Amino acid sequence: MSRGYKKTYKKIKRVQRETEYRRKGFPKRTLYLVLGIVGGAVAAAIIAGNLLVANKKEETNIETDSNIQMGGVSRIPYIDMLTEHDTIYNRLTGYASKNFSKDDIGYTYAYLPSDRRQKIYISVTPDNIEKLSFQVRDPDNGVLVEENQVTEISEAGGKTVAVITVKDLINSGHIYNMQIKLDLKDQPAGILYNTRIADNQGDQIDREIRYINEFTGKVFNENETEFISKATYATDSAESSNYAYADINSATSLIMWKGMSAQMQENPVPSVIHSDKDTVVLTQSYPVTYKGPGEKEERVIVNEAFTLEREGAQIEEGEEDTSTASREGEYGPKLTSYERKAYETLDARDLSITKERFCMGLQADEKVQCMSSETGQYICFVNGGNLWRVCSGTGTEKGGFVRLFSFEGDDGVKTDITELVDVNDEGKIKNVRGRNGIRILEVTDDGDVTFAVYGAFPAGKHEGESGIGIYRYYTKDKKLKEAVFIKASKNLEGMRKLVNECYLNDYGELYITTDSQLKKINIKNYTLETMTRKAVNDISSHSEDNSKYAYATQDYGGAGLASEITVYDCDTGESRAIREGDEGIYLIGYMGGDLVYGVAGVDEIERNTRGTKVYLKKIVIADKDGNEVKSYEKDGEYFSDVYIENATVAFTCYGKNDGGGFVKKDTNRLVAREEGEGGGCSLRFDASDIRRRVLYMDFTKGANDSTGEDAYLLDEYEYMDGNTVEI
Repeated sequence: MSRGYKKTYKKIKRVQRETEYRRKGFPKRTLYLVLGIVGGAVAAAIIAGNLLVANKKEETNIETDSNIQMGGVSRIPYIDMLTEHDTIYNRLTGYASKNFSKDDIGYTYAYLPSDRRQKIYISVTPDNIEKLSFQVRDPDNGVLVEENQVTEISEAGGKTVAVITVKDLINSGHIYNMQIKLDLKDQPAGILYNTRIADNQGDQIDREIRYINEFTGKVFNENETEFISKATYATDSAESSNYAYADINSATSLIMWKGMSAQMQENPVPSVIHSDKDTVVLTQSYPVTYKGPGEKEERVIVNEAFTLEREGAQIEEGEEDTSTASREGEYGPKLTSYERKAYETLDARDLSITKERFCMGLQADEKVQCMSSETGQYICFVNGGNLWRVCSGTGTEKGGFVRLFSFEGDDGVKTDITELVDVNDEGKIKNVRGRNGIRILEVTDDGDVTFAVYGAFPAGKHEGESGIGIYRYYTKDKKLKEAVFIKASKNLEGMRKLVNECYLNDYGELYITTDSQLKKINIKNYTLETMTRKAVNDISSHSEDNSKYAYATQDYGGAGLASEITVYDCDTGESRAIREGDEGIYLIGYMGGDLVYGVAGVDEIERNTRGTKVYLKKIVIADKDGNEVKSYEKDGEYFSDVYIENATVAFTCYGKNDGGGFVKKDTNRLVAREEGEGGGCSLRFDASDIRRRVLYMDFTKGANDSTGEDAYLLDEYEYMDGNTVEI
């Protein structure tokens, strides 16, 4: 469906809806003036799970403030784990919560010392700590194994040193969830930290962390080329000159940033994210500066992943080994996988548009969150904890850049690098997540921008709190206004999911999915409604723009099958049921603008000791409203292990043997339909600079030249007046 047709279709549906309800549409601009009055209270109730019935009335005070500057170091402290030999690793970041949570799982793995006395550093002094406690749970069943208060607390160098003593209630070799709760005297809610623990491999982990620390230090030492060459599978020539990306097979000069005058700005803190008897996977993030064109100092955030072989290669007779491990008379760990991805953090002073594009600097890949207006004149993108808006200068506004939001400090430097680096089974970096997140919701043709921010807020009215803020930037008066702040006693991933699935329509209705149901806040009459039944077996999916919500409404013999799927339209408020006669429907999900589902009967459900599995007789690709566009089926063939990957539906083909059992044949894919619409920008690398490969953003609909003098940093945030709302 073309962009122009979509716009016309929306107008038609709006007229129909306005006629039906005898009211005008509620434009988003007006929405954000009203949403700030009531949204905080309602949304907070959603997050807490205390969902209000429409006719229930309750008074809630909305706290707001005037102008603030978003910046500085977060008041939520971090916690460092220490090995038996006091080597620092696993920096834990927390989130506000009054109570322990049995559902959250830690990202990192900590291995207890032999005496099970786990030492930690806390980035506050003891005089600010009210209470420190912890819980240990079995992840297999959620059973509470141990809960205790930490009493061994002291001060060292402006930090707190504490010892968590774990009793003999855990089994050797088993992984447990540990949640640490920190209660501060100057904060009303507690702060939760999650990790996983086990009581073996402590000595090995210490040795491996020290090896990674040594490796990283020598990368930035021009005299340590021999060490890096031996530790990696370095080649003499590099296929790429992109210093932001390197792996274990890259040239030594590329791994070591040679010719770039790179300098480490902060010592990294490694995180252990996987460990077994054979291998250990560690990740880390830290800032680096290097000399760019014109000898200007540029800043990049480095993200690295290491896989180490546990046994370590024995040193050949007569061969010198300078590793820390060998100097202690032990065999050093063996590096089997290494990957580095980095991105440059942009500086407003040097942003400019030349030849209808602008340079985004040194980047490892093209995965940059961006969104354009329909005309393509305005583009928003996220870079290094900052949200930027760039204007092409082809309309009434002069071309240039505005930094709309930033989680960085006043000096433009993040002083607490605590990225989460996701790694696949091969040790490759899948993605990187910070302790805060930004999601662009809308960019209008007027240049106004709506976006959501979530995580731990470092300053302003919400300093020290974790939650979700929805903001709108108004081009006309160059103001950023907070529409709603949602306090969230959830970890970062819980908030990220909520933000990624929310939707605001043109009628002043905010949709959020919680507890497998779609909830709507109607801003005009201040009611909260539950719009859908609870999805059967939590089977649901959102369209790419979140305007459509599909969910299973009736179970059909288990195995993920439903006898009916309902599609709810958040713009019109209408629902449509999809059925396939007496057959069951298997919701696969949305692929871009298309809804994908499969069809199967009771005879296609296989039940055995390994579990329950469904084999589809047909795969259907429909538009996002559920209207079938095309289907795929073949006589005698069944499809299982179905999943969506980019613009394709991947699946495994099966046949039936004489006994009626399913036999694997081969794999196949269905290609998505062409969308017929493009954005206002495209990203591509330029390798004309032989020292580095940089990423450029091109304006697909043209741009005018502009200089960095047009870039400015927005640092005043206007909040709505306080009010008491009865709902």
